[in-house]
Amino acid sequence: MSLNFTKINLAMNAAVECARQYVGATSPNPAVGAAALDHEGEIIAVAAHKHAGKLHAERELIELLTEMGRLSDCVTMVVTLEPCSHHGKTPPCADALEEQTQIKRVIYGQKDCNPLVGGKGHAKLVEAGKEVVCYEESPARDLEVLESVVRLNAPFFHWVRTGLPFVIVKVALNREGSMIPAAGQKTFTSNDSLVIAHILRRESGAIITGSGTVLADQPEFTVRHVPDHEDAPSRELVVLDRRGRVPDPKYRVGHDYLTELKRLGKQGVTQVLVEAGVSLTQAVFALGIWNESVIIRQAIINGEPDQIEIKTNVCFQESLNKQL
Repeated sequence: MSLNFTKINLAMNAAVECARQYVGATSPNPAVGAAALDHEGEIIAVAAHKHAGKLHAERELIELLTEMGRLSDCVTMVVTLEPCSHHGKTPPCADALEEQTQIKRVIYGQKDCNPLVGGKGHAKLVEAGKEVVCYEESPARDLEVLESVVRLNAPFFHWVRTGLPFVIVKVALNREGSMIPAAGQKTFTSNDSLVIAHILRRESGAIITGSGTVLADQPEFTVRHVPDHEDAPSRELVVLDRRGRVPDPKYRVGHDYLTELKRLGKQGVTQVLVEAGVSLTQAVFALGIWNESVIIRQAIINGEPDQIEIKTNVCFQESLNKQL
């Protein structure tokens, strides 16, 4: 049974793209996608874990293949994360794959950092006689596809390792480099940029903002420019307000950024979006306790696309250690 990594790379990429549709709906579970391949390495079907408490990606895919009458054609399953081997709200996915004798090979994106799994799913499948490959460790992996796998898993891995949500800071800048819209306006970015902002909201379990933003705009931070998840989990809006300026009870008022992150992490929130004004945004950057920034710069010429810049905070752990 030959291993055609050109087709494996395509399948892994398809699994990632499928999983990305449900980021924000599966928390505290990771968003996971899976692809089924036939004897020729062609993709039969793709599925994903859709909601916390529902079937994981591997079992979702097995059910889909059964409905299609194609389960017996599945020789290889490609999954974005190591199949789980422990009982949670659903049975172990490694068991489901072990039971499907026609599945000869399992290729997963990354080893699960969860100590409940930590290679146990891999070992269980090897014991069942499956060929098991960790995509991240394979020299034939496609680096761009691997990067997308790592980014997909990043919020869950970060939450497991630190107990804190993965923090994305969204910043919008006008042509002059200011975050403040003109008088009478609430935004200055293009519709395409608004879509990006609302995808970030959809993917996050909570949004953190500042009292100045609330007092200026009374924002609701809802998902409007893209379809929200079916049965979307309730997103918490946290307003950091040390001076007690926000009396409206509809807002969750906090006083300390790190304290709120810890609280959200304990609640199982794996990703948070900071969408705030100048003061709070600068304070978060100064603390260094953030994972990724998405900076949207307004196009110089009307009609041209805004510039999107994504940065990763490589010094996060050092900053976190200082605060702890």
